[in-house]
Amino acid sequence: MSNFVEWHVSLLNDSARVAAYAQAIAATVKPGDVVVDLGAGTGVMGLLACRAGASRVYAIEGGGMVEIVRRIVRANGFEDRIVCLYGDSKQVELPERADVAIADQTGPLGVGGGLFAIFNDARRRFLKPHGTTIPARVDLSVGPGEYPEGWAPIEFWDERPLGFDMSAMHDVARNVGYEIHFSPAQLLSEPARVLSFNLAESMAETSSGAATLVARRPGTLHGLFGCFSAELAPGIWISNSPLGPGTIRRRAWFMPIERPVALETGDSIGVMAHMMPAEEIVTWKVEVTGRDGVAKEKSTHSTFKGTLIAKEDLYKMRPDYVPRLSPAGEIERAILDLCDGTRSARQIAQEVCQRFPKNFSSAGEADAAVNRTIGRKTR
Repeated sequence: MSNFVEWHVSLLNDSARVAAYAQAIAATVKPGDVVVDLGAGTGVMGLLACRAGASRVYAIEGGGMVEIVRRIVRANGFEDRIVCLYGDSKQVELPERADVAIADQTGPLGVGGGLFAIFNDARRRFLKPHGTTIPARVDLSVGPGEYPEGWAPIEFWDERPLGFDMSAMHDVARNVGYEIHFSPAQLLSEPARVLSFNLAESMAETSSGAATLVARRPGTLHGLFGCFSAELAPGIWISNSPLGPGTIRRRAWFMPIERPVALETGDSIGVMAHMMPAEEIVTWKVEVTGRDGVAKEKSTHSTFKGTLIAKEDLYKMRPDYVPRLSPAGEIERAILDLCDGTRSARQIAQEVCQRFPKNFSSAGEADAAVNRTIGRKTR
């Protein structure tokens, strides 16, 4: 819980982030506009939208934080203009279309926070034909990084900790992104933009981008630093790059390569980034060529290869797999079948307890099973 509280404190204490969103909302939201806040958090975006003149704000929050939003809305006298809705934005229905959709689910590399899926859904179901999103655009940049402290936990798996062979983690450690803060001094060249997404359009298709970077100093290349820049409104940007403009405190990404490479000034680093937005899978390729034209290193990595999937789960993904409900599935199906609009939760629990006496040692266990199921699947 303390981390949860500290997270929201850090968001509101990030003066660059808050000021940029306030400025963008003031520039975008017009008097009388309807606004939808996709993942309300503390509700601050909705408050800023009301300050800008919104006639109605739908603040959607899928966790218990929605109760805090309700209290904050009440404390600030906006109960008549902000409607708090509990649930996943992709499952919530609105009674009217919105002029503006706001979200701040931008991950370290622009992905990982669900921003693309949230806006894809919002454009289809929430926004008016010419509705606006905040952010309006996201650019992704990469730069070659010297990061020995970040490399240490990657090579750890090749060093036989406790005398055991742990090399099974070798590929996994090199195919995931690490959330980090980096400094300009750790860059071996200027970063380059490799991908750009217009959030007013669908982001389901795969995208690729490439750049050639030139080492500006000698050093050791450990991987790529990845960061995003988001245009909230025309001319108003935030970024998690330490180079700015609009630098906020959100962490960037470190994408390792197969092995460290010694660079000399003038060496060429060819980089390619490939992204599957819907699946949030990122692939990065790095090719290092010396000033003399001799290849030094070439490696390819993907978060798909870093995803751990048990063979039992992988088998179930096959198109020819024939599924059969487990005992827990049978219980959940029975609970859902009993949600017919005539029975209370207690009556459903009693019925389930009678049908599956071997699965519940007490009425309280049946109550808990019913609450878990109806909390996700009913309204």
